[in-house]
Amino acid sequence: TDDLAYMVANNLQWDNGVSSGYGTIEGDFNLDGTIDTTDLAILATNFGLDVGWFGGNTNCNNVVDTTDLTILATNFGFVAAGASAPEPATIGLLGLGWLALARRRKA
Repeated sequence: TDDLAYMVANNLQWDNGVSSGYGTIEGDFNLDGTIDTTDLAILATNFGLDVGWFGGNTNCNNVVDTTDLTILATNFGFVAAGASAPEPATIGLLGLGWLALARRRKA
């Protein structure tokens, strides 16, 4: 897990069509340099499944769970140098995602 976090933070190069940069942090599942609702949607789609990083499994424990959601929520809104900032409405959508995951978990 520590090696993966290091690689994500220091070795990945992303390009959003505007500028290039290096590195992001846990929760940026599509590696676009921002942690936003797209990453939340990836996590929500794969919640409870055995998938890798691109499916929302931040901590490499073989299942997307509430720990991954907590990591994403902690880093939500992160924008890597040179990446575009997320819209302000994303915070509201994050709340809806939390509700959807909580409801899905109870079912």
